[in-house]
Amino acid sequence: MFRSLREFVGKQNCTINIGNGEMNLFGRKIYLAGAHDIASLPKFQGPTLLDAYCDEAVTYPSEIINMIVSRLSLPDSKAWMTMNPGPPAHYMKKDYIDRADDIRAKVWNFTLDDNPFLEESYKTWLKSVYTGLWYNE
Repeated sequence: MFRSLREFVGKQNCTINIGNGEMNLFGRKIYLAGAHDIASLPKFQGPTLLDAYCDEAVTYPSEIINMIVSRLSLPDSKAWMTMNPGPPAHYMKKDYIDRADDIRAKVWNFTLDDNPFLEESYKTWLKSVYTGLWYNE
């Protein structure tokens, strides 16, 4: 992933030090932290965050998402979260997506067909493989 980012923005604009979990992107220091289980919570306690990017956020424990959201205290702070659908009772759906208007959140929905980088034949194949609950148009 980081190699693709460096190629996209240019090596001079992106340096990465995986060892200390830091990246410099266009002169801004970015901290890289995993959030795969509750043991990761202390990583998010304390700092003030301008932005947070959470990939596949439905896999994060709710305590970590809540901590990240609580750290976004600057006027223009934002959390950017990607996710594939979870169950209807998942905390991300109930606490964030369903309450988007109340908590000043924006929700965008994309389908497989919205991805311009996938070949049509691959999309067709995926739709034939994943049916029923696994693929719902």
